[in-house]
Amino acid sequence: MASLEGIVKLGTNRYNIRVRATCPRTGRRKEVERVRECTLTEARALQRQWRDEMSESLRSGEKAPRLRLRDFVTAWLDGRKEKIKRTTALKIADVWDGHIATAVIADLYVDEITLEDVERWIAALRAKTYIPGKGNTSKRKTRSKRSEPRHYSSGTIKGYYRVLAQILKAACARARVANPCDGVEPLAAGKRRKNFLALDEVGNVLAHVEKHSPAWYPAVLLDVVSGLRWGELSALRWDDIDEAEGVIRVRRGNDKGRVVDSTKTGDDEDEPKIVPLLPQVAEVLSARRKQMVADQHPGLAEGWIFPTEKGTLHKGSPLRDVLDAACADCKTKRRITTHGLRHTANDLLRRVADGEVVRAIIGHSTPQMTHHYSHVDETEKRTAATRAFAVVIGGKGGNTGGTNDNEAASSSSSDVKNPALLRG
Repeated sequence: MASLEGIVKLGTNRYNIRVRATCPRTGRRKEVERVRECTLTEARALQRQWRDEMSESLRSGEKAPRLRLRDFVTAWLDGRKEKIKRTTALKIADVWDGHIATAVIADLYVDEITLEDVERWIAALRAKTYIPGKGNTSKRKTRSKRSEPRHYSSGTIKGYYRVLAQILKAACARARVANPCDGVEPLAAGKRRKNFLALDEVGNVLAHVEKHSPAWYPAVLLDVVSGLRWGELSALRWDDIDEAEGVIRVRRGNDKGRVVDSTKTGDDEDEPKIVPLLPQVAEVLSARRKQMVADQHPGLAEGWIFPTEKGTLHKGSPLRDVLDAACADCKTKRRITTHGLRHTANDLLRRVADGEVVRAIIGHSTPQMTHHYSHVDETEKRTAATRAFAVVIGGKGGNTGGTNDNEAASSSSSDVKNPALLRG
């Protein structure tokens, strides 16, 4: 039988036509072989036509292999390890392992996941219960009276959903399909627990810490006036303090006793986050350094400002008991954590500075986060209302002069003793 460039004559006006093409972008090859009753001229024309059609099909790209959500997440998490903070990556992995991978939605193809599938996952999460204190990290072997099964809070469910939504957004973009989360009604976060010190409480708490926990007073004071995260505060070295420039350069973080060579909001690894160093704080830090030198503290070898007694980084926050005792003695009526001091700094700065300035000091990336950390109290509301409606009420019972909101708010707490901020 005669053969010509993929055309094989099988008989009179009967040809076997073979067509091959290679995708110029991927190098993938495709081949088609067909038998037709035609003349040789017609066979050649069909071969050219099929080759053009095949090349166009390869050039436009075939659909990517379908992926189940579980298979996508494995590669997605591996690719993000070096792009996000380690603790953030661990939290995402924990939510996936504990609350998504165990659900039906994890085994669905990405292009088959619907709005109803997401809503069913949320409903199942709301129905789940857990026993407080019985996790792997607690090491508890017996139940307490409070360790009865309970449902997840609205805020916890919203946090878990954010992880699923983030995963689905990336998966759907990869598969070029609509994101089912676009139709989900916004989830309520529930009531926010007050975790900040009011203006008239800051000085009293600082005074208590200075008197009863003097070793931790510099850390609490610095946290209140800088708003540093505990991971940033506990990883400060003495060479980060620049008294001549009046700044603190935050270059690293502390992840459970492990040094992280960047901060959470650091956009440029070569540029540290800069926060102001107030003279009163510099004086307190200087006194701490002199005491560490006098005691020949082991932490001086690495230059840590707030190390453990062995001179290493803290794996947790030792300020919890310090703050609990201060809040109880000062009757704040609520528990304040180390992160609550960050809320406090944000709130005090917001009263006197522009939002951009607040974000630059605190380290927020969006105005929404700065707003989330803000807590407007009754004094601010009353002062604003008095000034706004002074014309309507004729200035009765209020200040219509030149005193601004910040001065009015400050004057309401003039009886608060703040030894560090009033010193000098």
